[in-house]
Amino acid sequence: MKSKLEILADLVETETGLNIRKRNRRREVTYARALYCKLARDVREEGDRYSYKKIGNVISKDHATVMHNINVIFPSAMKEQKYKYLYNEVDTNKDGQVSDKEIKKAKEILYKANIRNNNNEFY
Repeated sequence: MKSKLEILADLVETETGLNIRKRNRRREVTYARALYCKLARDVREEGDRYSYKKIGNVISKDHATVMHNINVIFPSAMKEQKYKYLYNEVDTNKDGQVSDKEIKKAKEILYKANIRNNNNEFY
């Protein structure tokens, strides 16, 4: 069974059409990877945040890269509407818990948004 972090990485990859797990320094891939790192850090498992190391293990990056993505790259990604939209669609509860139901809801919302836009803005 996949962990929440793996599901979240799959969600970001599916919605952006980019592979965030491979080595790639293109801006859109870097922004998608930073989006995953920030979302993963916002998620809480049994009241605790996932460690930078666990987040990085899913995308084959070390903890320092995850921190850099969150603190430096993520703010730049939020200046682009498509990444801001994706970030805002995955809701966390006040305690930071993201349920499987919430992940499923996010997938449905993002799928509908792609159908509405239908202009392949992530490719």
